[in-house]
Amino acid sequence: MEETSLPSTISPAGGSGRAGQTEVSERLDPYARRKKEVWEKHDELRRVIVQERGVESVIRRGTWENVVRRCQLQDKVQEQWEGEMQRWRELQSQRK
Repeated sequence: MEETSLPSTISPAGGSGRAGQTEVSERLDPYARRKKEVWEKHDELRRVIVQERGVESVIRRGTWENVVRRCQLQDKVQEQWEGEMQRWRELQSQRK
């Protein structure tokens, strides 16, 4: 008796996607494509948020440098805006 090989119903995702994630045959799970599209949208949103945070960081750093230079605050403030923001928050919390 010959053994017939059945097509694989679950196969590893080819090249793209998450490590260890498997791709399910649409014949077995008709909603598999929709689930995949939802995850792709989540991944896209995650990438956009990370990119926007990077852009925001660059803009804040440039703005801080301009404020410090134009107001001649080089000797009065720290180099980075994050340190000054933290210091300001601490002062605000002490006043309450």
